[in-house]
Amino acid sequence: MPCKVTPMRLDSLTALRFFAAFSVFLHHCVPLGITFSDYMFNLNLGWTVSFFFVLSGFVLSLSRDNRLHTRRDRSNFIIERFFRIWPLHLTCALIYFLTIPITGQFERYYLFFTLQHAWVPAYSTAFFMNAVSWSISVELFFYIMFPFIFFTRVRNMVLFAMLWAAGVFSFMAVVSWHPQWFSFSPEVPNLLESGVTEHSFFYFFPPVRLCEFIGGMLTYQVFKRVRLSDASATIAQAAALLLVLAYMVSSQTVIAFFYGIYPRVATDNFDNYGMYPLFCVFIWAFAYQDGLLARKVSHKYLVWLGEISFSFYMIHQIVITNLHQNLQVGAYGFPLLWVVVAFAVSVGASWLLHGGVEKPALNFVKRRLYGARPVPPTALAP
Repeated sequence: MPCKVTPMRLDSLTALRFFAAFSVFLHHCVPLGITFSDYMFNLNLGWTVSFFFVLSGFVLSLSRDNRLHTRRDRSNFIIERFFRIWPLHLTCALIYFLTIPITGQFERYYLFFTLQHAWVPAYSTAFFMNAVSWSISVELFFYIMFPFIFFTRVRNMVLFAMLWAAGVFSFMAVVSWHPQWFSFSPEVPNLLESGVTEHSFFYFFPPVRLCEFIGGMLTYQVFKRVRLSDASATIAQAAALLLVLAYMVSSQTVIAFFYGIYPRVATDNFDNYGMYPLFCVFIWAFAYQDGLLARKVSHKYLVWLGEISFSFYMIHQIVITNLHQNLQVGAYGFPLLWVVVAFAVSVGASWLLHGGVEKPALNFVKRRLYGARPVPPTALAP
């Protein structure tokens, strides 16, 4: 029996969102006194931000396939996606402002509250206030670009993806070979005092990260056209999982290998998002809901955690910062205990934010935009 190809609710991918958000949570637990990457082969646990970018391209393509025909469709899409992320962003900013001392210039506040802070790719702007929100600033750029990339003809999309990736890689090569041509700021010990450095530019700047989003869009096109039996889907999922685990174990070896092949800037950033084709394969495999591993991961509690994962992602660093700065829990020792406390508080807050902010805001904007018209299904990722 062939697997279903275009279900609008992909519980396995929803559940996987939680694992990606949890990896970022572990990455940010250093202020609590423990560096989890030291116990996980020095893996950069923030790598799953790239997973979110790929997943976003995939699920938006799934939910909007054959739905962006008119100018009104495209404008409604951008407005809807903005209000998918902005109300929660604003709420978390208010929580941050009320609990953590913050100062900054008007420009930083303006960029932050309009979700443009990663578009000026300096640490001082991208990491302003709730630092994790830099990624949804990048997502907003993706949303604006999506209606114009999502061409009817797949060959045009493939050509665009190839040219864009070639352009990004070529620019990395030029910066690697002729850094004197560019006036990037030097990095200082306090990154928040740095200007636009070479690293911050290639990490935050949305046009650079667009390759991951387009990769997710193309992954959907493959998924749409390739049917797998239940057994084949299970094999594909097992193989994809093994590839991810193999990379986790050997990431530092892989990066060291590429230093002798790729331009320096490309290799410097491989640790953050160079593995995104691996995430494309992983998402493609687990999108087939009837595969054994997809069914296993679609447990109702994991799906629930996936549903609140955007709120979890947005609030967890605020929780960790409060424990570290305001309660100074590091003075008491027992770092694992405080990690558990941070996780529990973050999950509880996520549940409240998801039900009290995320869902009502999205339902409101959909009613305003579509009224009695058919409402496009909500995509799985912010």
